Amino acid sequence: MPLTIAIVGEEPCLRSSQVKDLLHYYLLEYYDGVVSLNSALKETVPDVIVSDETIFDKTIEVLDRMTTGDYSRKPVCVCICRRQKQGRPIASSDNSLFHPLGNGSPPLRQTIDQALIRKITEDMTTDREEGSFRIVGSSQSLRRQIALTQKSAVYDEPVLITGDTGTGKELFARYLHLYSRRHSQPYHVVNCSAISNDLFESELFGHKKGAFTGALADSDGLFRLAHHGTLVLDEISEIEPRFQVKLLRAIENQEILSVGGQIAEKINTRVVALSNRDLWREMERGTFRPDLFHRLNKFHIHLPTLKEREDDYEELFFHFLEQTWFSRLEKWK
Repeated sequence: MPLTIAIVGEEPCLRSSQVKDLLHYYLLEYYDGVVSLNSALKETVPDVIVSDETIFDKTIEVLDRMTTGDYSRKPVCVCICRRQKQGRPIASSDNSLFHPLGNGSPPLRQTIDQALIRKITEDMTTDREEGSFRIVGSSQSLRRQIALTQKSAVYDEPVLITGDTGTGKELFARYLHLYSRRHSQPYHVVNCSAISNDLFESELFGHKKGAFTGALADSDGLFRLAHHGTLVLDEISEIEPRFQVKLLRAIENQEILSVGGQIAEKINTRVVALSNRDLWREMERGTFRPDLFHRLNKFHIHLPTLKEREDDYEELFFHFLEQTWFSRLEKWK
């Protein structure tokens, strides 16, 4: 499901090449003014609103009055202006920013990406208790992957997270979900190596009553259970090639067919795949399909080993020391 950008106004700058370039990445909806935008907001809410500076203040007023919509969060508002605005920084309260036109200005897509990351981070800080979830470490190798995780959280594309055992792949998958707009929706993790071949399709896609011996009732399957949310496939390399093609079809078409079912059903589930193996080597061996790899590899997060995080040793030491101390205090109570 692509992110939706509402273009409000009919000024020439809203028909520039920078705006048209957004068609490659987002779903664009055009409105001739704030009146038509206000009417549309009663039915659905875009992720980003882009307007000209001549009607920007009125656009903000419309958003301030907004009380209904598909999302619990107001959209990001970006103002395209003909010169750099002075004394008007990004306002976290209404989540608006200014994008100047002219030589030296960044691409509009970059401005929108930064705004979405800021907004999602702000929403998640509000939605969860302070300190209830964080990734410990400040080394450059780790922070680069955290930044990439935050960037990929903005989109709905599949994500591949690789790294040695113990590097925190599942932790990053959870972090990705929490910082996405799906954070209030279901989150499910399945270890692919723990699913028997006989039950693989049933576990992922569900089954109908009587589809096989022991199928005493309908089963939704993990893709349905994670509808509108995130499904994490741990040890993705353990899936046999004959099932990989069915997984690929489900991810590409966003539809599944239950075992024993007759009609495919549309789903909206984001897939995050985890692997501690070198999938390039698995493809060379013929045990992992290249088309599935390239479908999953829209965003690739590779986690550094502890050996590559020397700058984090002290911080990690005190983190685990604190955990141990509080754990013992609880036992003494």
